[in-house]
Amino acid sequence: MKFRGKARPHVRILSATVEHAPSGRWYCSLCVEVDLDVRSRKTHGDRQAGVDLGIRSYATIFDGEGCEHIENPKALEKHLKRLAKEQRRLCRMRGCETKDMKALGVHSNNYEKQRRRVARMHERISDIRRDFLHKLSRRLAVENQALVVETLDA
Repeated sequence: MKFRGKARPHVRILSATVEHAPSGRWYCSLCVEVDLDVRSRKTHGDRQAGVDLGIRSYATIFDGEGCEHIENPKALEKHLKRLAKEQRRLCRMRGCETKDMKALGVHSNNYEKQRRRVARMHERISDIRRDFLHKLSRRLAVENQALVVETLDA
């Protein structure tokens, strides 16, 4: 397997897990061991922030100086509408023509193409959400020494 990236002497690869997604993509997850003495450490300021998760905006961050509203990603809305359209198209297709085909799990080629298209849309939406949450949590962790998150007891 080819590895694309920089070789770092303080990182040792322990294991790799290969997955095949329903959309047809292949993923490889690496488990690594990192020598913390060598790794560069970033210093946090003495800032503290409070995070309030909301309905209209994803989060509101108050850092003592002002409020910042974090909105949901715009691309997500567009992809959710497109996903609904693709799922309706898949639902209207006939997956199995006969009971024998259904028992074997055989589908028409157009059905399989549409199923893969829906799977790619689900994967794309998952990627957008994961990217948004990773960027937000990374930014909050780097900028602040302490975070306070509101919890609502139901």
